Amino acid sequence: MIPRSLTLPILAFVLSLVSATSAFSQTLYDAARPELGATAKGTNSSFNRDWPAGRALGITKGSGTIFNPFEGATIDVRLVIPVQIAAIEITGLDYASTRQVSGVDVFIDDKKVASAPLPDAPGQPTRIAIPGSPVSQRVRLVATGGHPNRTDKNGKKGPDWGGFGKIAVLSPLDLSEKLKPVDNYTVTSSPAFIAATTQSRAKPQVSVYGEPRQAQGHPRTLWDKQDVAHFRAMIKTSPLLASQYAALKKAMDERIALPIALPVPVQGPDGKWTHLPENPNGRIHNEFSLHISNLATIYALSGEEKYANYARRFLLAYADNFEKYAPGNRPGFAHDQGKLFDQRLSDATWLIPVARGYDIIYNSPSITPENRRHIEDNLLKASAKFIAANQHVLRGPTNWSAICTTAVLITGYATDDDALIQLAMYGPNGTREKPNGGVLLHFSDKTIGSDGLWSEGAIGYQFMAMQSVIADAEILWRNGIDMYRYRDGALKKLFDSAIAYAYPDLKTPAANDSGSASIVGRESYLYEYGYLRYRDPRYLLVLDHPEASPRIDVRFQQFPVSVLYDRADDARMPPVEWLSEHFNDVGYGILRNTSANGTVSLMLDYGPNRSHGHPDKLNIDLWTTKTGILAPDPGIVWYEQPLYRNWYHTTVAHNALVVDEQDQIPSGGSLLVYGFGDTFAMQRANALDAAPGVVQDRAVFVTADYVADVFGAFARLPRKFDLAWHLLGNFSTELPLKPVELPKPREPGYSELAATNSARTSSSWQAAFQVKDAPVRFHAAAAGDTEVITGDGWFGRDRPKALIQRRETNQTVYGSVIDVSAAAEPFVKSTTLDGSLEKGRALLTVATARGEDLCFVAYRPGNYTVGGLETDALQAFVRREGNHTTGLMLGGGRTLKTADARLSLSAPGIVALEKADTGAYVLSNLSELPLQVTLDFAPLKATEAYPIDASGRRTGAATPVTSTISLNAGQKIEFAPRGQPGIQETRTAMLRQRQAEQANALKAERDAAAVRSQARAREAAAHPAPAKTLVVVQAETLANQGEGKVNVATNKTGQVGTSFAGWNDEGHWLEWEVTVPADGYYNVSLVYCTQLNNGEREIQVNGVVQEPYAPFRLPATGGYSNGTDDWRLFTAQDPITSTPLLVQFKAGKNSLRLTNANGLAANLDYLIVSSPDVSPQRISPK
Repeated sequence: MIPRSLTLPILAFVLSLVSATSAFSQTLYDAARPELGATAKGTNSSFNRDWPAGRALGITKGSGTIFNPFEGATIDVRLVIPVQIAAIEITGLDYASTRQVSGVDVFIDDKKVASAPLPDAPGQPTRIAIPGSPVSQRVRLVATGGHPNRTDKNGKKGPDWGGFGKIAVLSPLDLSEKLKPVDNYTVTSSPAFIAATTQSRAKPQVSVYGEPRQAQGHPRTLWDKQDVAHFRAMIKTSPLLASQYAALKKAMDERIALPIALPVPVQGPDGKWTHLPENPNGRIHNEFSLHISNLATIYALSGEEKYANYARRFLLAYADNFEKYAPGNRPGFAHDQGKLFDQRLSDATWLIPVARGYDIIYNSPSITPENRRHIEDNLLKASAKFIAANQHVLRGPTNWSAICTTAVLITGYATDDDALIQLAMYGPNGTREKPNGGVLLHFSDKTIGSDGLWSEGAIGYQFMAMQSVIADAEILWRNGIDMYRYRDGALKKLFDSAIAYAYPDLKTPAANDSGSASIVGRESYLYEYGYLRYRDPRYLLVLDHPEASPRIDVRFQQFPVSVLYDRADDARMPPVEWLSEHFNDVGYGILRNTSANGTVSLMLDYGPNRSHGHPDKLNIDLWTTKTGILAPDPGIVWYEQPLYRNWYHTTVAHNALVVDEQDQIPSGGSLLVYGFGDTFAMQRANALDAAPGVVQDRAVFVTADYVADVFGAFARLPRKFDLAWHLLGNFSTELPLKPVELPKPREPGYSELAATNSARTSSSWQAAFQVKDAPVRFHAAAAGDTEVITGDGWFGRDRPKALIQRRETNQTVYGSVIDVSAAAEPFVKSTTLDGSLEKGRALLTVATARGEDLCFVAYRPGNYTVGGLETDALQAFVRREGNHTTGLMLGGGRTLKTADARLSLSAPGIVALEKADTGAYVLSNLSELPLQVTLDFAPLKATEAYPIDASGRRTGAATPVTSTISLNAGQKIEFAPRGQPGIQETRTAMLRQRQAEQANALKAERDAAAVRSQARAREAAAHPAPAKTLVVVQAETLANQGEGKVNVATNKTGQVGTSFAGWNDEGHWLEWEVTVPADGYYNVSLVYCTQLNNGEREIQVNGVVQEPYAPFRLPATGGYSNGTDDWRLFTAQDPITSTPLLVQFKAGKNSLRLTNANGLAANLDYLIVSSPDVSPQRISPK
């Protein structure tokens, strides 16, 4: 049987395989091996999360799948391509005394083709012949029952569950031969083809300010006696610290008036203590841990014993109950179990502030020796030992291992326990000479590589790790150990890499299991420690940002507190140019081009698969100044949401290649070429293991006006290649798209595409995306029959248009160009592609408003002549203005020629020649080895040669131009007419102009806001709202909401009536009906609580945004009113006058909408709409 769904190229190939193999059916091969691209899914039963259906494929040791119940349990096997299926072989699971499946029905393409009994024999294979040996790609196995429970050698009855040890789909076709890499793709790289950047280049030893000290007694962890004295002094000189101290002291005064009520341990029917589920108990535990630490802070700064005594009572209560909290986790949660929480990591996060609090109140007279022993032995040490009992949590190069290590370390010092200190420092059974995890692991090259990014490759997890390693460094600093200088200042690389990784707006790509986040958000205060110890002025870029917020209170998953309340005001950040950066350990190549139009930033992800990685090798992330995020990596949603697996963790959700609609195999790629100049840049990488039998090769070229992409996909067999793009903005195209229903069953990722359309074309085509005020144009070059599929994907609350270019063939090359000039008239006019694996190369020609640029890629060694260039390079770029060459970049070769330019190297390397804005030319040896460069280029004849540094500053006198020039690694030469200013002056002027334009744009926005503010004030004065108007609207009476759902809360401390929580997601809007007595301008106040600072809420009344310049920005209140009254009344402020914002209402009923604008959570009790003469006050709760 040949499935109708097979398209012609694959159908023809399969028929040829059937004919070629039918005479050799005696030898059968397993086509259902994972390394051959086979997958399996289990349904209609409960499959063990550690033994899923896919584990029954292949021949690895310990393979198999476990499920229960048996009857109806279904396993769907998908092969990489349709093959002739001669038999199915099933081996019973041989694991302990598990039960055996008694029979199975076999379906091929939904048709039942066989039924067979299975023996009660673990490890014994049963072969089921398939009549007619049909050709198919899909096999379904349905269990029909089970044998009786088995007994072990001791006569004990075995479990009800069981399964299969191995599933094989047998075919006369040996797929392993057909899935070998293609023969005629031969690409090798060398370090000489990869330019060094700030992050990939080895750093000299850094300077550290200050010296470690030995604390005298307690406290001795994150604070010592010297810190306490320093903070007491700063309270007198820093109004900010004084106000934060007063607010925290008030909150703690309210807390100590309340009883201490821990979650009550529960015994089961057998008398054993049970695990309390994290929901709702975890929230209470976290709040109490922060209270313990914050009470200790106020005790240290005020000297008032009542705060230490109350913290002591908290600690004793936990010591009384800790052993009664049984380990466990919630059903279906795949993480290591915890005691207070559902995972060990959360226990560690809880312990850190608790140990800090105990350390600070250590010398309190209220703590008796008996108290001390009870707290230390039955709470702190018991918790640390529970965390360390799973030794893996101290030995992983991960953020969660770093957090667990910090919990053990801080407990060791807080309790003066040398054994815990040694365990935390060196890991289980480790020593200083031979560490086996611990602190030394988390400061080693296994976690902080030469490029400075944390090993997991997700910036969100890097900041979580930074919380811990900075806490480690500060604890050890106070105990005579210097981790800031350790490994030549490896810790500094974490601070540096986050800035280098970020876009120029200080937000970050959402790579892997990390959302796009601002480095001036929740963790920005960590840069206070970076600046305190390293004094790098670049850190002021973060610290001086308006959204950076120092804080004295300890917050959830934030371990140190702010320290720089006395930083000198005259320290300022110098002008910054965002440079290309190569993160060579993690495997991110970022190319940046900065011009008068702004910055273009492209990241190519080629690196090894790591913890929290996604199946997205050779994925692209694109950002520009005018659009912001343009072609994003989607990042994540919460792991337990179905969208995580169904979209965010799929290949098709990324700007990457999907083969046969299957996610990529976790794997790594290789960087082949990487180089950059001031006006253009290029890089290239390949992935040989991401899809069985498929070579993926991606070369990108970045200019100020466009990004070009040449993507090769090469296999021996016909495959289904889907090159996916996801661009933000309003989509349009002239393609004759028609609605299409994607075939079922849909694979993950494809299952989430909505409003799907398609069109077939063999011609070049274009699409447009309107992003803000910037038009973006996508060009796809003609390269054979292509089905263009569009659909709505996911990116946070947005559903951007996905573009999928589908080709069903064995070898193809895609040529794509994105015009990012944002010009009214397109900068890119057209694109043409000439290339294939058979030709050994590809040339993408980009016709622009300036001329024709050439983007070249070679797939095997050779000297190629095509489209006006001749080269032996792996990758090359030619920029032309009219008929004149104005730029060359040669990577991985020795020669590059055009009609009017010739560039030759003494050895293969990477070199660029480019025309600068001044009209001068710059020659750059981007290689990490010296080269002799021979140039034959007429424009240089009337110039002189100046040595310049990386910034373009001339470093020596002019010399005559010669045809052959010797360049050291990284050396640059400027060719300019005598007397012409250097390029640095011009480029610096351009950067200053860019900064001035940005400042002017911000000023223009503020000036416009000032005009609106003045107009509101005049109108409010002329037509005042009725005096003494005060309208209270309970939060839970909302009329409508969208993009989320809030939860009504009945037990929040200090609330009036009921309140709600769950207003956490960006874009989640809430709408109320508000009635006022007359037309006019009123004030809007919220009574809310939050632990997070600067939560933004956009205000709309009757569909009109009230002040576009600035949203309602909510200060942190200290918590979520779980046990303490954290509610605060805050009135929306006019950003110009810093007085209550005048909000326009009409007489009668109005629609008031508040939208979460930045994804920071807040609980809401009620709203107040009042006339400007009223000073609203909180209502006293009954």
